[in-house]
Amino acid sequence: MASGKCPFSGLGKVQLGTQSPGLETSDPLEAINAGNHSQAIVLLNAKRAEGTASQTDLELLALAQFESGDPHGAAKLFRELGERFPDAGRAGWWKDRTMATEQATKNGESVERASPITDTYRSGDAERVLREFREGPYADIMDIEDKPLDVYIPKPSIWRRGTNFILGAAYDLVQTLARGISKIADALFSRFDPYRQAMRHGIWTYLPSTVGLLRLASDRDDLLAGRNIPDSMKAKPGVSSSYTAKVPGPAGFFTDPDRPTAGAVGQPIPIHGGLGDQPNGYEHLLPSSAEIAQSELYAAGTRKSADHLNVFAIDHLFDLPHDVLMPAFEEAKKKAIPVAPGSPEAQLGIEWVWIRTNEVDPSSGAVLSSTTNAWDGSPERGSTPESVKRMRTDPATGKMLPGGKIYLEDGKWLPTVQDKSGAKLIQTGIDQNMTLGVTLIRTVYVRFHNLVCDILAKRHPDFTDNQLYWKAANIVIQTRAKVHTAFWTPMLFGHETATRGLHSNQFGLLQGRKPLRQRLVHDRLHKGTHPVLHGLAGNPKIAEMFSDPELKGLDFSETYRPVGHAAQPDGFDMALCTIRKQGQPEAGGEFIPLINTFGSAGNELLQREGIGRIAHMLMNTSMMAFTLNNYPAQFAHLATAGGTTRIGETDVQRGLDRGTGKYNSFLERLNIPGLKSYRELFKDPDSSEAQRVIQRWNSLFGRYNEASGEIFLTTGMGQLADEYRPDGYAVPNPTFMNFVMEASTRFMHNEWLTKYAGPDTITPTGTNIVNAVTFEHLLARFGGEEFGEYLQGRARPNVFSNMNTNIPHPIESHVHYGEENLFDFGAGAPYLEAHWTGKGLEKYEIYRVSYGSKSYLVDLTDRLIYVDHDGHGRIRTSDAVFFMPEGVPSDSELFAKAEELALDSLHPGKLSTREIKQLKQHGYDERKVGVAATH
Repeated sequence: MASGKCPFSGLGKVQLGTQSPGLETSDPLEAINAGNHSQAIVLLNAKRAEGTASQTDLELLALAQFESGDPHGAAKLFRELGERFPDAGRAGWWKDRTMATEQATKNGESVERASPITDTYRSGDAERVLREFREGPYADIMDIEDKPLDVYIPKPSIWRRGTNFILGAAYDLVQTLARGISKIADALFSRFDPYRQAMRHGIWTYLPSTVGLLRLASDRDDLLAGRNIPDSMKAKPGVSSSYTAKVPGPAGFFTDPDRPTAGAVGQPIPIHGGLGDQPNGYEHLLPSSAEIAQSELYAAGTRKSADHLNVFAIDHLFDLPHDVLMPAFEEAKKKAIPVAPGSPEAQLGIEWVWIRTNEVDPSSGAVLSSTTNAWDGSPERGSTPESVKRMRTDPATGKMLPGGKIYLEDGKWLPTVQDKSGAKLIQTGIDQNMTLGVTLIRTVYVRFHNLVCDILAKRHPDFTDNQLYWKAANIVIQTRAKVHTAFWTPMLFGHETATRGLHSNQFGLLQGRKPLRQRLVHDRLHKGTHPVLHGLAGNPKIAEMFSDPELKGLDFSETYRPVGHAAQPDGFDMALCTIRKQGQPEAGGEFIPLINTFGSAGNELLQREGIGRIAHMLMNTSMMAFTLNNYPAQFAHLATAGGTTRIGETDVQRGLDRGTGKYNSFLERLNIPGLKSYRELFKDPDSSEAQRVIQRWNSLFGRYNEASGEIFLTTGMGQLADEYRPDGYAVPNPTFMNFVMEASTRFMHNEWLTKYAGPDTITPTGTNIVNAVTFEHLLARFGGEEFGEYLQGRARPNVFSNMNTNIPHPIESHVHYGEENLFDFGAGAPYLEAHWTGKGLEKYEIYRVSYGSKSYLVDLTDRLIYVDHDGHGRIRTSDAVFFMPEGVPSDSELFAKAEELALDSLHPGKLSTREIKQLKQHGYDERKVGVAATH
C-alpha cells in the first residue's frame, strides 16, 4: 500500500456507509474520502435541493449512493448526467456506470447478504453448536441415527488381496527410495541456479513419466507435512456427535470426526507451509494496490485467449471456491486503499476508495470462513442448517419437499426471491459471484440431486426423506469430485505425469491402463486400500491413514483468484446458442457483456434459452489466458454487495492484508526456491517484450527491492507472468503444486469421499451412479434432445475443450477416453448378490419388446428396462435406464406389454439363462457384446 494512512477516524458506530462516524465536515469530497458516503449523500442532496449542485457534485452523489447500497438512485443519476452533459469527457464512463448500476438493481449481486456466522459458530464451541442445533428449528433436516445399510458387498479373492498387498509394499519401497534420492539430489544441487530453477519449473517435468510421478508424490507429501492446523482445531477427545461425517454436522462442525471444529463456518482459515508474510518496515515503498492492478492485471487492449479451452473450463473451477473457501466479510467495516491514478474517481478529487474487509479471529488474526471448508456440496445447499432447510422448502407450502429434493422453480430452475430493494436474488446454497456458467453448472447439479433422489426412492421405497436427501447429496458430491479431479483438472494441467497423478488420486494407479471413462471409483471386487495404487476416492481406509483434516489454506485463494479472474470472457455472442455441427458454429449475433449475465440476469437468460443452447454457447466461447494484463476491463468497477468492487485492486490488497501476497514467500511455503531475478520468469529474458515487463517491474518495485533486499512480485503476478509451463499446462508449476496439495486433501480426510462413500452408506446403486456419470452425462440429460445429439457427435472427447476452435487438447495424446454411453447412469450395473454371483439369475424373466421402431429388453424381476439407444440391434448392461425419457413408451406401458408376453410360455421373446447372465452377471460378458435386441 502507498505511504500514509487514511487521515480520518472517529468514535461511534461504524457502518458500511459511515466508516468515520466522528467526522464533522461540510465538504462531501472529504466525507467520501473518509468512507462516510452516507454523510456525503446528505451534503450533496442539500446542494441539489438548493439548486447549487454542479456536474461534479452529481457525479459524487451517484458514486456515494452506489457505495451506500442504493444502485437505483445511482443509476438514475448517471443517466441524468448523460442526458444533461452529453459532451462531457466522462460521458462514456457514465454510460458504462448506468448499465452496471441498472444491472445491480435487478440481478441481486449488489444486495448485502447477512453473515452466516453466528455467535455460536464464532465461539468454536462444538458442544454448544450441536446442542443448539438439536434444540432448534432446523433439527428436522437430518435423521440423527442412520445405520449402515445391510447390502451385499463383494469381496476380493484371497489371490487379489495378496497381489494388492505385494504391489502396495513394492510401491512403498520404491517410493521411499525415490524420496531419499530426491532429498539427496536437492541438497547437493539446489545451490546451482539451473537446478534451482528446475525445482521451480518442477523437477518431475524433466523426468520420464513413472519416475516423475514418484518425484511428484514425494513433493506432495512434503507439502502435506507442512500443513498448519490451528490450535482450535486440534483433536478433542470425548467431544463427538452421534453421526460424525456420515452427514455433515451443523455448519460443518463434526464433519471431521476427530476435530469437531475443523473447517467449520466461523472458524479460522490457516496459511499452510509456514507463517504468512511478516512486515519488514519497507512496505511504504511499495506502490498502491491500484497502481499494481492498473499496471499488471487489467487488460489495456485485446485480451489473450486459451483457444483449446472453453468457458466451462473456468466456471467449473469458479464454483469450487463457493464450496471450500469463502472468507467472511466484516458486517460494517471497510478498508481504505488509494484510488487508481487517472481513474474517473481520481479526476473527481477522490483519493481513497473503500473495499470490504474480512472478518478475523480476534485471538489469532486469521481470516474466518463463511462456508464449510470442505468439499461437501455447499453451493447446492449452503453451509448452515438454516440454508439446507430453506433450499429444501417449497415456498408455496412452507414445508420441506418430499423425497429429499431441493426446491426448483417448475422442477427445473434455480428459484429467485425478491429483495426489499426490488432486486431478484437466486436462491441457492451460495448465491454470490454467480456467472452464467456457474449458474448453469449449479442448476445441472441440483437437478442431478433430485434425479438421484427419484432413483433411490424407486429402489429403496423405505428410505426416509432425510435419508434420500443426504445420500443423494453424497452421491452428487462424489460425482462432482470425480468430474473435477479426473476430467476438469487435467485440462488445465495436461502434462502426462500430472494427469497420471490426478487419475491416481481418483481411481488408483493400477486402473491407468483402462480407458478413462471405464475407470471406476468404486470396485470392491478388485481394489485394495493403497492410497496410490487404488486411489484416494472411495477408499474406506484413507481417513485412518491421514490425521490432518481437509482444510483449505489461504494460499489456495491466491491461486484461484487470478486464474478465475483472468480467464473470464468479456461476454458472449448469442448466435452461438444455435446448436450446429461442431466446428461450424454461427457467429455475429447479439453480444451480451459478461456483467449482464451475473446473478438472476444470467438465471433468466438460462431459463429463456435452455440448458442445451447456453451450454453450446459456453462450449464454443474461448476461456481467456492465464497471463498478465488479462483481467476484463469490466472488473475495474464491478457492482457488488457493499459497493463497487475493483477486482484487480482487491486481489492485490487481499493478499497483502492476509500475509499471502508476496510471490517468493508463496514459493517458499510450497518448498520451491524463490526468484533471485525477474529474468528467471522468462524463457527469453533478453527479448524486447520481456525487457519491457522487467523494466516496468523495476520501476514499480525497484525502491522496495533495493531497500529490503527482496525481489517483490504479488503472488498473483508471479503466477500470471511465469512463462515456464509444463507441456499441456495453462498455468505454471507453482500454481499446480498449490492445487495438487489441496486436491489431495480433498480426499484424505473428507470422509464423505472415503469412509462413508461406499455401498453400505449410499447404496450399491449410488456407487454405480458415481462410477457411470460424467459432466457430459448431466449436460446430455438436462440439455434436451438436440443438444444430446450434438454431444454424441462431437469430435473432442472432453466438454471442457473449445468446440469452436476444435483444437485437440494435449491430453488427448496420452489419455484414451474410450467408449461413451451418455444414457448410462449406472442403472444396469450390479446392485444385488445375484448380479455378482449369478445365483438365482435362472429365475429371472426378461423379454424382448418392440414398440414402434425401437427395441427394448424388459426385466420383470428387477423392474428394469434396457433400450437399444443407437438402433444397432444389440443391447448391453450399460443400456439400462432408471426412467424412460419423454416421447417414448412409458415404463408402465413396456412392463404391461412384457407381462402379456409372459403369459405365453412359448413366446420366443424371452431371454435364455445364458442371455440373462450376459446382461446381468458381473464379468460374464467380458467382450461387452450384449444380447440381440430382437428375436
